[in-house]
Amino acid sequence: MNQLNALLASSHRFTHAVMALEAGLLRTAAVPPRAASRTFMADVEKTLTLLAGALRGRRAHLKEFPDLREDHHALVQSGDQKIERYALVNVEATGS
Repeated sequence: MNQLNALLASSHRFTHAVMALEAGLLRTAAVPPRAASRTFMADVEKTLTLLAGALRGRRAHLKEFPDLREDHHALVQSGDQKIERYALVNVEATGS
């Protein structure tokens, strides 16, 4: 039950972060995506694909999962922190 509660809490944080990013798109100037953003997004997609496969009965080895913590660290360290949209992404990626 504790794991299910933690999963639910994490999914709520994720949903709120996505909503904040979507709202922020209207209020911030467009900037080019950072290379670290592309890596992070690709690795999140790979992680979700592996998790979906595991729910369908496919075995996934831990070594198949990308290191999202390292990707996140690289994302936060990249880009000009004074650019509002980069700062928004950094804050929401940290909170979720």
